[in-house]
Amino acid sequence: MGMTTKLTLNSNVTVQLAAARRRGMVDAAEHIRKLSDARAPYEDKPRHEVHMRDTSSVRLEAGRADGDRVAIGYEAFWAVWQHENHEWHHEHGEAGFLANSLIEGSDAAFETVAKAMREAGT
Repeated sequence: MGMTTKLTLNSNVTVQLAAARRRGMVDAAEHIRKLSDARAPYEDKPRHEVHMRDTSSVRLEAGRADGDRVAIGYEAFWAVWQHENHEWHHEHGEAGFLANSLIEGSDAAFETVAKAMREAGT
């Protein structure tokens, strides 16, 4: 035998919570992006006149049928190679810089989203 509770929120509260969740997601992704930039391979002389770290970004993909999400990425075309090739030696930085940062920052990311939603509910 179970118990069921139904919670109905007015549309204004629902909109506020969705907006807070999105803000929290972007803030969390920015934190992970910064961790990743600190770990990304860095060369004294930039390739193609830009350092890979300077091409990182966070993008909110809101209103998707499968829910909101954020994307963290690098525009430098060589970023995937630098990230995925664990056999390369990097004088500054490491392979797997984005994945490692996501693992390191996941607890803080969840808390950032939860905090934004808690604050919106008050």
